[in-house]
Amino acid sequence: MPIDRIDSVRVRTGAAGRLFGHGTLLLDVAGERLRFTDVAGVERVQARLHREIGLLAERRRSHEKASEHTARRAHADAAVRGRMEAPAPQRERASL
Repeated sequence: MPIDRIDSVRVRTGAAGRLFGHGTLLLDVAGERLRFTDVAGVERVQARLHREIGLLAERRRSHEKASEHTARRAHADAAVRGRMEAPAPQRERASL
């Protein structure tokens, strides 16, 4: 399952689970809930998933900013090229 499809990560633990570090991991993925029971170190798994999802979102934002910058630069370059290629305006001669 691609990590970018995960909408939420939750953990449920009972008293014994907290004592032994086991629990149920609940993932909401593309509108579907997935349940993984008796996961060892479930809180570490949750923390790791949150960290990976955050890193993925950060990379996506960085990529979007770079794409936006590239598009603005291309637009500006085209505008400058258009001005450079356009014929210079001619002045009217004053009547003597």
